[in-house]
Amino acid sequence: PNSIPQDKEHFVNLTKNNILILGRKSFAEEDPTGAHVNHVRVCIVVSRTMTASDLAGRNNNRSGNIIGNNGDSDGDGSRDNQKSGPEVKLARSFDEALDMASKELIPPANNKTGNDDDGGRSKNLTKNNDDDIQCWVGGGERIYKEALEHDNASVVQLTHVDMTVDLGQQCESSTKRSATSSFAFFPLGYLERSGFEEVSKVNSGLCTFSTYRR
Repeated sequence: PNSIPQDKEHFVNLTKNNILILGRKSFAEEDPTGAHVNHVRVCIVVSRTMTASDLAGRNNNRSGNIIGNNGDSDGDGSRDNQKSGPEVKLARSFDEALDMASKELIPPANNKTGNDDDGGRSKNLTKNNDDDIQCWVGGGERIYKEALEHDNASVVQLTHVDMTVDLGQQCESSTKRSATSSFAFFPLGYLERSGFEEVSKVNSGLCTFSTYRR
């Protein structure tokens, strides 16, 4: 979404200060600087090949944001320890990523949910109100498929972009298989088979933001 301003703003508004689960390519290739996840609270990368050392540079470079004469951002004497981005965690499977995410959930104020032994964290990753959703999945294709088939998935925010992309010109090889291998596709078939239905859509420039629920 980083190349389309409206889509980037939509993505940030949905996932800001929340948990974001991404596949390796969506994390590492979408923006090599990692700036595309700086707004989230926790980022969990699902990969069978990445190692902790691959993430060490980013995590070690997280630094406090010190503003003002006394290291405070608003002059009230409090210190702003906001990091430049979230700590990125590594999971070997989508299920492991969900387990890690469940430990990061923040229970609603004055409303203890979940089992007593989990510190009041809810085991449900989504709720009916999008404002209450704490965990989002941002691709790629395999991660989307697993997420759509998960019992706790309740809403999909899908952006339709009114533009044509010539895959052949985007790849050195002219073969269809090679031309498409570098691109991730949203699995629309899984969306339909999993029982999601479009309930609303909003147009903004090239983008149409559709909400699907089941």
